[in-house]
Amino acid sequence: MSNSVHFELDTSTGDSVPPSVCLIQYKGLLTQEAYEMLLERVEEAIVQRTEDRRPFRAFVEALQNVFKHGDVSQPVSIWVGGHTVCATPVFRFVTQNIVGHDRVETLVNRLENLEKYDAMETRAALRKQLEQGEFGDRGGAGLGLLTLQTVAVRPLEITLLDSAGGKVLELIVDVASQG
Repeated sequence: MSNSVHFELDTSTGDSVPPSVCLIQYKGLLTQEAYEMLLERVEEAIVQRTEDRRPFRAFVEALQNVFKHGDVSQPVSIWVGGHTVCATPVFRFVTQNIVGHDRVETLVNRLENLEKYDAMETRAALRKQLEQGEFGDRGGAGLGLLTLQTVAVRPLEITLLDSAGGKVLELIVDVASQG
């Protein structure tokens, strides 16, 4: 018997953002081999389009977020796209993963705090976390979502959805290349 979860990935972006062209799509278990393959392919796809490393670093943060909050025994969906706005490459990263049952409450608390911050408050919270944060057992000091919010060209789209397998975290982040 297979433990499979079906994800419907909505890549529509409304009228304010041009539609992104799919560069890379992955659905399956996020094994170490898959993780390394994704990093390699996404880096290659981004480097072909810009010398700026910020979009790739943002992808790494998004992928680490899947590991930090995800149930590693469940499949994930990762979509990487790109479009151009006024000759500037913009990359869209979409991740969907089942949240580990032991991580739901922590994640909900972080999301509630993140919703309250404007750009200045986000930067202040990031600085504070860098100065005072303690590194947790599953990585980082709680910097991932704050970091993504500071580099994103528009507000992060974060949704917690109910599914038969548990809570699904959907994260959408758009990062523009600079220079």
